[in-house]
Formats: sequence, structure tokens, C-alpha cells
Amino acid sequence: MRFDGDHLPVWDEEAGYLDPATGEVLPTWEKALDQFDADEDAKPFHVIRFGEQVDVQGVLAGTSDTDSASGI
Repeated sequence: MRFDGDHLPVWDEEAGYLDPATGEVLPTWEKALDQFDADEDAKPFHVIRFGEQVDVQGVLAGTSDTDSASGI
């Protein structure tokens, strides 16, 4: 499934995310991954690769590094 622009999933407090056109309940992330893993011919729509320029670090709220790491 693909959603973009004005065609985005709709949140329902009881059911979760719904397809805006059909009202069908969308699968959770875990269920979607299970379906993907079950299909041997499945290929992702998008692939992202992070190069050496990315320095991923955890940030704890209230520490001295919080403001600089978040760009505040």
C-alpha cells in the first residue's frame, strides 16, 4: 500500500489506522513485516542507507547535550 499527499491513513481511536479511501483497517508494523517476510518475492519500495557521515547518538532529556543535539 502507498499513501502520500492528501491520501494519508486516518487514525481511529478504536481500530487504529484506516485506509482513507476504503476505511479498511491497516496492519500494524509487526503484521506488515510478517506479511513481507512470508512473501519470498517481496521487495521494499524504498531503501535508505546511512553512510559514514551519520553519527547516531542517544540523547537523554535534561542533560547538558540535549539542546545542542536537538538543534535548540
